[in-house]
Amino acid sequence: MFQLYASGSFSIETLTVKMISLGLITKNGGTLQESVVHRVLRSPFYYGKMVWRGKIEPGIHEPLVDYDTWLLCQRVMNTHNQNGSRKRKHNFLLNGFLYCEDCQGRFYGEQHLKRGKLYRHYHCGTCKKGTYSDIDELEKQVKKWFGKVEMTEQYANELRSKAKDIVESLRGTTNDERQALVNQKTAIDIKIRNAEDNLLDGTFKKDQYQRVIARLEADLEGIEDGLAKTTKDYSKGLSQVERLVDMAENIKQTYHDAEPEMKREYLDLFFSKFMVKDGKIVTALPSEYIKPLIANGKLTVRVRNGWLPG
Repeated sequence: MFQLYASGSFSIETLTVKMISLGLITKNGGTLQESVVHRVLRSPFYYGKMVWRGKIEPGIHEPLVDYDTWLLCQRVMNTHNQNGSRKRKHNFLLNGFLYCEDCQGRFYGEQHLKRGKLYRHYHCGTCKKGTYSDIDELEKQVKKWFGKVEMTEQYANELRSKAKDIVESLRGTTNDERQALVNQKTAIDIKIRNAEDNLLDGTFKKDQYQRVIARLEADLEGIEDGLAKTTKDYSKGLSQVERLVDMAENIKQTYHDAEPEMKREYLDLFFSKFMVKDGKIVTALPSEYIKPLIANGKLTVRVRNGWLPG
């Protein structure tokens, strides 16, 4: 389940359908529901942790999935949810990440025309006056923060290996789905030929033949759409894996090259807050996702001051 979702080719809905088709049921023997799949994918329990008094602590049970795969699932889910809480009218990249160093209030993006010139800035919603900061300048500073985060070669190799595993899993799933559709298409082709024979030998009247052919051709069109979707889903999953490999090579460049929606995914993965004062990002808070990687030494941060403790 985790590897399939980490490929990026499944929504919660389609993953639930897939797991049901593979025979997965609830512990009480009931039909698997989307809410259960969502809860399982989000839960740290499955990579060996327990939530105790609001904190994530090591568990004593055997993990069912490694942390890296679980982390990929969170990235995919966050991408699917990007059109939610952080989407605004103008979809400013850093909305939801910038905070005021003085009052701890949130910064907001804004743009307006004045005398024919477009002004774009972020500002503190509480302090307002004196906090207006150029959008492009702050976004350049964020890029530099990504340059401070470095991945150890050992962890980069682990991600590359994980990418290979996901691709193999994705290929297997895609091939199974494609073969099932091809089998259905073959069966319909046979039915069409049989209908043609029935028309020729008089078993079918013309109107009966036309009704049968119309139904079979509609079924055939649905299968063709399914084959096209399978190819599209595979390409989408492969792109997700390619981004994983790119990140292993160069985090800063991967962020720089990404489209805005993907940049928000990387922001959410690495950072929870940037604290701003006088137009400059003075401190940053790592996300919950990368705190364990920093603690384990898999990620390092090249900064003497300004990286807030987790």
